[in-house]
Amino acid sequence: MKNIKIMMYIIIITIINYLHSAMLRILMMAFSSGENDVHPYSHSFRTRCHQMISSGRTFYNKCHSWIWRFERVQMIYINFFYSLKVCTTSWLSLRLVTEIGQSSRYPIKHKPSFVPM
Repeated sequence: MKNIKIMMYIIIITIINYLHSAMLRILMMAFSSGENDVHPYSHSFRTRCHQMISSGRTFYNKCHSWIWRFERVQMIYINFFYSLKVCTTSWLSLRLVTEIGQSSRYPIKHKPSFVPM
């Protein structure tokens, strides 16, 4: 009985350490409320780039149909060929968004897609 408790403790500690690694960031990004896009990385077939855009602050211009959005962009590059390799880059951007229509409750906005360079 004591050996089972020790093994369960070791398994729980291992799972916690695993989740606190880079996989936690990937899971949080996959289930987040931000926009998630997957672009193939041009230099390698096995590498994928996950892009998340989370809106921070929106500045509305009442005179025109243009909207300024202050957004946080996070890029995660994942290479599954040899091992899991995560390189994160995060920055803030200010983008201009145009409003193209309006429904009964929420405005419909056209957001230009962000393409990594």
